[in-house]
Amino acid sequence: DGEKAIAKNLISELSAIKNWKSDEIFNIIKDAMTKSKLRMPVFYKLFTGTDRGLPLPESLDILGKEKTIERLIEVLK
Repeated sequence: DGEKAIAKNLISELSAIKNWKSDEIFNIIKDAMTKSKLRMPVFYKLFTGTDRGLPLPESLDILGKEKTIERLIEVLK
């Protein structure tokens, strides 16, 4: 349930990015981590399904905005 709330917030925040770059993505993830008081493995789980991996902001930059948001929408189902 908490993951769904975080996913909804991230969808909203990430959708607003006009310049889809890793530094912008990082700032949003960092802000969400601070607000939710959760650690990075939770965010990896939301986006990739695993607890860790390659640097997340850079990976999401390569993946693209549409695919990244699609992955978060899957979490809500």
